[in-house]
Amino acid sequence: MDEHIAKATPLHTRSQQDRRGCQTTAGGLVLLELLGSGGVSRVFRGLDPIHKKVYAIKILRADLSAKHQSLVTRFENEARSFAGIDSPHIPQIEFITHEQGRTVVVMEYVDGPSLGEIIKETRGRKRFPENLALLVAEAIAKALQAVHAAGVIHRDVKPANIMLPRTPNGVPDPRRAKLIDFGVAHHPSSDLTGSGEQLGSLGYMAPEQIDAPRKVKPTADVFALGSTLYTMLAGEPAFGSVAPLIIRNTLTGQYRRLRELREPPSAMLCALVDRCLARRAQDRPANGSALLEALQPILRARGL
Repeated sequence: MDEHIAKATPLHTRSQQDRRGCQTTAGGLVLLELLGSGGVSRVFRGLDPIHKKVYAIKILRADLSAKHQSLVTRFENEARSFAGIDSPHIPQIEFITHEQGRTVVVMEYVDGPSLGEIIKETRGRKRFPENLALLVAEAIAKALQAVHAAGVIHRDVKPANIMLPRTPNGVPDPRRAKLIDFGVAHHPSSDLTGSGEQLGSLGYMAPEQIDAPRKVKPTADVFALGSTLYTMLAGEPAFGSVAPLIIRNTLTGQYRRLRELREPPSAMLCALVDRCLARRAQDRPANGSALLEALQPILRARGL
């Protein structure tokens, strides 16, 4: 049994610190550790002490639950976007509940680092091996294939939203990479994001997403995955690191082509990344399925 179980306290008892304090919630699950916190919600690693199964538990802030029904609806819409998609490359939703005035989403826990964390650790020292980058891209293209087939557009594909589950030996596995965080996703039944919101992350947003984020198509997700693939292969973002420069370069299509690197990736992969990062949406692979198809000859050529 996890060493923290013995310290578990009821949810209404706030005596423990967030990072280590154990509280109970939603059907007796035990909150073990705070994994992340944003302006709207917090995500915990939690345990079902009866079945000894670990979950990720996302809890909407109580003050927002009470005052902003639109945020509650959006929060639950995110969970529905997850729950309606069947893919091994998207964490599965277990259930949604309400407790003490808060919305609680219980989902599959991914034990491993985000791609963003790995990139942060290696940036400036080395680029990703081409095979590793390709395997991550293939897994997330499969996720997008399922996402787009369901009529959903993620709108925030980026390294921080890609998780790499660990193997039994503790090594992150690119073949099982998972796409997370559907917080700004567009669902065919509703789009609850505000009209003035930035929907996405600069450096991974397509030009049309910067201009009209509520009208994007699956090609915007293809652009974002292409930008993610570029970051892995080049060891740096395609469009810069300062907001005004990123916006200008994204809108004008200005970036250093991978083929210009001292040791560039294969010509086929360079060409595919350029297609994904095309300024015009119609010049990119149409969706996750088309991108996955375009990756196949490159994967075969490398014996993957």
